[in-house]
Amino acid sequence: MAHQSVKEWKILNECTKKDFPEIYQPDNFLHPKLLKVLYSRGIDTPKKLSLFLNGGLEDLASPFLFEQMQTAVDRIRRAIDNEEFILVYGDRDVDGITAVNIVVDTIRKLGGLVVWYVPSSEGYGIHKDILSQYASNDIKVLITVDCGICAKEEIEYAKSLGMDVILTDHHEPVEDAFPKPFACLDPKVKDSRYPFKDLAGCGVALKLSWALIMSYEKQYAKQNLLFIASGDGQDFSGKLLWLYNDVEISRKDFQDLADLKAEIKNAYRVYTSSKECAQALISRDVLLKDKIIIFDEEADTLEKILSLKLKRDFAAQPYYDFFNENLDICALGTIADSMPLLDENRIIVKEGLKVLAKFPNARPGLGLLIEDTLKTKTSYNITAKSISWLVTPVLNSAGRMGRGSLSAQLLMARDKFQAQTLYTDIIKLNAERKWLQLENIWQFKSLLKQQCDIEKDKVLIVQ
Repeated sequence: MAHQSVKEWKILNECTKKDFPEIYQPDNFLHPKLLKVLYSRGIDTPKKLSLFLNGGLEDLASPFLFEQMQTAVDRIRRAIDNEEFILVYGDRDVDGITAVNIVVDTIRKLGGLVVWYVPSSEGYGIHKDILSQYASNDIKVLITVDCGICAKEEIEYAKSLGMDVILTDHHEPVEDAFPKPFACLDPKVKDSRYPFKDLAGCGVALKLSWALIMSYEKQYAKQNLLFIASGDGQDFSGKLLWLYNDVEISRKDFQDLADLKAEIKNAYRVYTSSKECAQALISRDVLLKDKIIIFDEEADTLEKILSLKLKRDFAAQPYYDFFNENLDICALGTIADSMPLLDENRIIVKEGLKVLAKFPNARPGLGLLIEDTLKTKTSYNITAKSISWLVTPVLNSAGRMGRGSLSAQLLMARDKFQAQTLYTDIIKLNAERKWLQLENIWQFKSLLKQQCDIEKDKVLIVQ
């Protein structure tokens, strides 16, 4: 019997205790070798490790870190309020159709007049003839999702038709072909201050839609204050942080209650876990009682106060509903586009899979697909891997067969009968795609033998 060799793993960028001074402890629940693997993948600080293992919705960056987000939101709000028609134009892959679904669904729920388009046989990207057709129907705002960052000519054409263009994309811009829309949301544009560059197109769409939901809250476009304090009951000092749409605009120290009260005067809401200091302020001015939100949880840093604020916000009905209704397909699009499952993508996928497992039939069409591909005898096998291998190829098949709008409609359908009809059509297209693929492989093999020397040729080309 042949001796079976034992694999010897060699880990790149070995790390030691000094690389993880706060977490590399003997009693740490993570095995040192796992820490080394994470370190090699860029998880090289305690903060990154915590985000990787325990990141939640409160760790998602504010959508208003996109420099032109408020410009985009205010224009869409004006369109909704004035009953102007909005066109959402997306690519035909799973990332594109999930992005279309997220934006269209959000605008409809907010009362907007919105139509959508996904390319069919004409191929990926924005097409002038399609824009012309929609311009004749009095479209005032064009929102691109998962496309447009290199469509300079098409964006200019849309502008000439009287459309204000809100461009959302995640692809790399080309400097010579960079368009000038009404507003541009792409984490990869030059000098972008958005902290995570690897969002999928549906991730950017989620950020735009989230910002739209935020714009209907009373604290939208207002300054909020967070503070932590210490003192003996009368004299307090500490640190404070100013937020605008959940984006930090400044932080400073305060020396006493008078100093803090002067700052509070300019805030819409104030958040703190420093109960004694808050009560001292309220005892001096009873009107502050409705302005100051006091958290019971212990928080000794401004970052922890911010995390508590965001958890409180996400528990509110509008945010709770929004994330429950959109995280499932945002996870789907992120997985389908093979985006790195780190940072915000990891949170979106982790939380989105939870929603999908809890409400697999919330979207009847997606529910049918999950039932056919992921259901086991006792539960659903819903993982990033199973979705990547079993779900997304079916949804992608419609686009590859020149009928990308079918999969977009499937995700959008809320009527079970309509969903079943669409699903049946997509399954037929997927079967056709598989047959065409096999036919092409057979032809390739035949031509390979005729045109190439498999033993000698270093590159095999057939035609």
